[in-house]
Amino acid sequence: MSDLSVLAGLVTYAGSAEHKRFPNPIAKPELRSDASDCDLVDQSLSQDPARLLKLLREIIGRGQVDPRRDGMFPRYGWGWIRGSDRHSKLVEVRVTNSTLGAYKGYFIDDTDLVGKKAWLRKYLLDGGPWSGELE
Repeated sequence: MSDLSVLAGLVTYAGSAEHKRFPNPIAKPELRSDASDCDLVDQSLSQDPARLLKLLREIIGRGQVDPRRDGMFPRYGWGWIRGSDRHSKLVEVRVTNSTLGAYKGYFIDDTDLVGKKAWLRKYLLDGGPWSGELE
């Protein structure tokens, strides 16, 4: 199965405690010192599992994904979202269970793209095809 619109309907958002400081409906918070702090960036998003799932499905359905797969699911995906402060935030999603299609997501800074492939920077930044906000 390679149709991303079909895959988008199969994925789930499992979340990740290692990116959370505050209690939320998804995971007991266990922020790692070297992990991005999603609650610091936008705590309201951590409290809204339905929105997180919608964003994940939109990323995959739009094809804003890494060409590599874990099983049938894209390994990574990226997208811009409007945060509660009304500014665009860059989120990266990663498959955590390729059998179930479960993903976690976390905010990254666009400077984190420096070490990524040139095609990804081109797609996400400076008016590239993935530079528009989701939703």
